[in-house]
Amino acid sequence: SDLGMATQNRFAPLGQSGGYTTMETFPNFSADTLHCHELLSQEEQALRLRVREVMEKQVAPVIPKYWERAEFPFELLPVLRDLNVAGGPVKGYGCPGLSPMSFGMVMAEAARVDCSISTFLLAHGSLAMATLLHLGSDKHKQELLPGMAELRTLGAWALTEPDNGSDASGLRTTATRVPGGWRLDGRKRWIGNATVADVIIVWARNTESGQVNAFLVRKGAPGLRVVKMHHKLSHRLMQNGDVALEGVVVSEEDRLPGADSFQATAGILAWSRVMVAWQPVGVAAGLYDMAARYCRERKQFGAPLAAYQITQEKLVRMLSTTQAMWTLTWRLTRLYESGRMTPGMAGMVKAHNSLRGREVAALGRELLGSNGLLADFLAGKALADMEGIHSYEGTYEVNTLVAGREITGYAAFKAAGVRATGPGKQQQGQGQAGDSSAPMQSSMGMGWGGGPCQGCPCGAGGGTCSCGSTCSTCSKGSCGSDTCDKEGQNKAERAAQLGAAAVSSGGSSSRTQGCECPGQEPVASCRRGGNSACACTPCKQQAEQRRLGQARSKM
Repeated sequence: SDLGMATQNRFAPLGQSGGYTTMETFPNFSADTLHCHELLSQEEQALRLRVREVMEKQVAPVIPKYWERAEFPFELLPVLRDLNVAGGPVKGYGCPGLSPMSFGMVMAEAARVDCSISTFLLAHGSLAMATLLHLGSDKHKQELLPGMAELRTLGAWALTEPDNGSDASGLRTTATRVPGGWRLDGRKRWIGNATVADVIIVWARNTESGQVNAFLVRKGAPGLRVVKMHHKLSHRLMQNGDVALEGVVVSEEDRLPGADSFQATAGILAWSRVMVAWQPVGVAAGLYDMAARYCRERKQFGAPLAAYQITQEKLVRMLSTTQAMWTLTWRLTRLYESGRMTPGMAGMVKAHNSLRGREVAALGRELLGSNGLLADFLAGKALADMEGIHSYEGTYEVNTLVAGREITGYAAFKAAGVRATGPGKQQQGQGQAGDSSAPMQSSMGMGWGGGPCQGCPCGAGGGTCSCGSTCSTCSKGSCGSDTCDKEGQNKAERAAQLGAAAVSSGGSSSRTQGCECPGQEPVASCRRGGNSACACTPCKQQAEQRRLGQARSKM
């Protein structure tokens, strides 16, 4: 009947969208009310707009279906290839050679639509490709980098292990010399791109030297087993895997010659942390754009949601927080480009952005109501992705400790008074200035870490020494404990000796414990000029800046 037809049409299903615009038609960018884009060069702005258009028009429409299935969208590889951004600042070998700021724009614009795509490019380029450039042989670069730049060869970076996340330097995977090469044994977890990678850079401890080295493991190598991690709620398109290495034999040529200690990761990981700091900026911008459009479309109690005071307060908070995150990260990137960024700066900005990004994500989800729980409307998906960002590339807590150590001079990574060898074994001086450890979470194939020497006379712990200079006792690395100086001597004893010498000469000692810096002006007057062997915090910062500058000069 006519009445029946009218009733049927009136209550016809509205579909997944409920009658509102989904992320398939991505909202126009509006999260720059302070015109921060004017701080970018013309080249940086042009790339930003080009990536934005591709992400909005070609990537956004297909993301929800892949998110639902937790599958990587291989159909998008040609689209990403045409952008020519894989590898970011990596120069030569067919790589784009972008400026750090330009690649930061790539990270933010990709994350604005989908953080998995951004993280895929990060793990593949900023970790795997950058490691090959800085630490690999000429043969490695010529063989792999051209294909990786075109996304025809995919890479992964395997550092994190089941029992070593924030304390990445304590990795247990081993590399044992065998005739013609090395045998790798161990486990890796949360490795981004692991199931799709053609080559995995595996970090393992050399059983001869005790140092951490890096090795290329090719897809299909005997003894290599990669299992996809299922039931993941964050970064669902990103293919994270558990990696088992059971007697995997690689040739001597597949050992990266530049990776001779765990310190070799420092420049790679400092760089990647800057790029990760851009991801929450992009996520927040996308959420603001989506929420602002939705609140204009949806009406309740006779008026659009955007007309209500409580809605406007939330939108303004989202926008102002996004702009603050953008400005902080812009400044951090410029400092990196000029060679003045320190680990504490990077840790502070990454911690801030992951914390505030969570806040923006929660506000966006609230404004979209129940629709915010559907991947089609971005908010719920982005909220889950922010949880991943909050944990990888250094958890929020660890990043604050990195920054806190830099501003106070006291390291607080380890529980006070607890010896590194285990609970119940006490060690004096834990948490004092000069601790060289900087442990970082490296989930999703990312991280940044360092660790104390594990076998020096100060009693920092038994086992294998894992730091990078020269220890007079173990001859495998500089002691990084709180109580031991650069030569393996107890700091208190060293200070007493210096004081006694000063008294006997009729003067007073102005030197800091365990180094050769005058106490008043350690940076300007250090006799070692920032050499990493010097144990004081200013010298370590200066040496770190030198390493970063050298890394940048190779890009």
